[in-house]
Parts: sequence; structure tokens; C-alpha cells
Amino acid sequence: MNSTITTDNNEIEHHTFTNVEFSGVIVKWESRSLDGKIQTYMSDYHLFIKYGDKVYVDVFYIGEIVISFDELQKNRYLKHYYDLSLMLTNNKHLVFERAKYKIDEPFIYREDRFWGFDSAFIDANYIKKDKNVEHLYNVVNNEQPYYYYKINPYDLENMEYSSQEVLTAFHKNNAERKCDKFWGGNFEYTYDIYNNLVIDYNNNKNIMKEET
Repeated sequence: MNSTITTDNNEIEHHTFTNVEFSGVIVKWESRSLDGKIQTYMSDYHLFIKYGDKVYVDVFYIGEIVISFDELQKNRYLKHYYDLSLMLTNNKHLVFERAKYKIDEPFIYREDRFWGFDSAFIDANYIKKDKNVEHLYNVVNNEQPYYYYKINPYDLENMEYSSQEVLTAFHKNNAERKCDKFWGGNFEYTYDIYNNLVIDYNNNKNIMKEET
């Protein structure tokens, strides 16, 4: 892996790679209790590191795998989130290392994470519509980083591809989860919503770049 390292005023190291790509999709949505009251925000993530033909995948509540890029492209579910991730990331070749993941956000990571990257995320808050409430989906790009990897990205170079046993368990759990309306957001329902939303965001971002 080829990288250059710089340190900012906050003593955070920024690693810029020429042959590694960092991307991911975080979805945050408001949840409601049985009596209809809004409780809190919940979160979901799909994180990717691509190094040559090797892709590291970390999915919330499912786990981690290392697969080939060709295998990722053949999986409709993973390809969907991977394609979205490339449009959301601010710089796919840059990752930073900080002392510790520190943020008062519940239900994202269950362990300390140190390697992160900057990217927009999908936000789904509730709005009133007639007598009902429904989620309003937006793309948010702020200065607070939410994306953090469980692994040191440099370790991917020597990581082996996941065994068939690990892949079978991962895909089985993922198949069940993506149809779960609570954690998975119902994959078929959100597929076009996320896709259209992120494509519009990316188009607008490119227009703004051309105007500057």
C-alpha cells in the first residue's frame, strides 16, 4: 500500500493512498415507540475498503468479510451500497487516524474505532403528513465524521479472503436482515429511494465543483 502521511493542528494523522479506496454508507433514522412518540435516532452502516481486487466489507449487526471485487459486483445487495458509497464519500483515497472514536451517538459502533474517513450520510427524520407521519430522506454532509473502521486499513494487504463458511453465514444473516423493516429498512422499499437521493446529491455536488 502506498501512502503519504500529514498531521493537522489537532495532531490527527491523515493518510492519502494512491491504490486504496475508502467509502461507506451510514443511514440514520428516527425511531418511534409503540405509542407513536419519537424515541431516538438509530443507525445502520455498510463500510468498504478496496485494495486492488480485494474488498473489505463491514456491515452493521452482520460482521466483516473480505471478498473479491468481482464477487461484490455479483451481489445485488452489496453492490447497491458500494455504488452509493462512492457517491457519498468526500475523498475516497483519504483516511485519518485519531486517538479514539468519540461521539455521543447511540447504536453505531460497539467498540472503540480509530481509523475514519469523511463522507456524507443519509438522514431519515419524521415529518407530519396529513394525519400521519413518515420519514423524509435527505443527504447530510457535515464536519462531524461518523465513519470509522474496525480494522487498521494497512492490515487489509495481508488479510486472507473469507472462507466459504464465513461467507455463507454472512450472506444468510444479511438476507434475513435486509428484509427487516427495523434494522434493514426493507431493502426493496428503500432501494430506489436511496439510489435516486444519492444520485441527485452527487449530481448537485459535481455541478457545484464545476462552478467554483
